[in-house]
Amino acid sequence: MFTPISELDNNRTSWILKLMAICVYFVPRWARVGDYMEIVFHDEHGTRIHAHLNRPEKKKFENQITEDGVYAIRNVHVLNNYQSLKTTANDKLLGFFRDTKVKTLNRSDFPRIMFDLKRFPVLQSQPCLNDQVLIVSVEERENQFHEEAITYLPMVKKRC
Repeated sequence: MFTPISELDNNRTSWILKLMAICVYFVPRWARVGDYMEIVFHDEHGTRIHAHLNRPEKKKFENQITEDGVYAIRNVHVLNNYQSLKTTANDKLLGFFRDTKVKTLNRSDFPRIMFDLKRFPVLQSQPCLNDQVLIVSVEERENQFHEEAITYLPMVKKRC
């Protein structure tokens, strides 16, 4: 019923998505071309996508969509992520429009994947790794991750 973020393309707007909002922020009216809402969502697989809401859609959803909320969203545009400063690695961007519908769902059965975890070899291969990265080793657990190390990147700043 719900489409995973990884299967989105820009050929239609009739998507039905189940997403958790992990970051919601507003750009004020006084800012250059401001008065809009930005949201970073993730789906049940942990895939992230950024959403942009212009002023009319911002007014419609600003009191409904909150961080940690889970939503069924339908009728959204899927665009190429044109932003110069990207909040996700996804090459797609959700654009809400007049016909977009959002329904608040119960979040108890939705995975809380708040962090972008990277394997240690991936970090080692980065040419400009920040020395302030926190690396956490995780013991092997029953049928979970069988890798020796998983790394959490709170804020990685590239210094080249």
